[in-house]
Amino acid sequence: MTVFSELIVLLTVQAQALLVGLLAALFAIVLGWVPEGKFSVTHGLLMAASSVLTAGIASFVLGKAAAVPPCFCLNRLITCMK
Repeated sequence: MTVFSELIVLLTVQAQALLVGLLAALFAIVLGWVPEGKFSVTHGLLMAASSVLTAGIASFVLGKAAAVPPCFCLNRLITCMK
């Protein structure tokens, strides 16, 4: 894989994570609105911002962790055990 194709894959995964985070926030907002019948814009924005931020950070960390070659980790582990 070239560097460009790896970048495209990471950006695609990041975009998917942000979209899922936003959809989860919207779902939670709707579920909170149904029983009460009231909607608070500030709570909705806070819910959306926090879920999108959390999804973005998690995607970034997991993407970086997946970029580390497993053989490198295995070699380090074997070297440390000696």
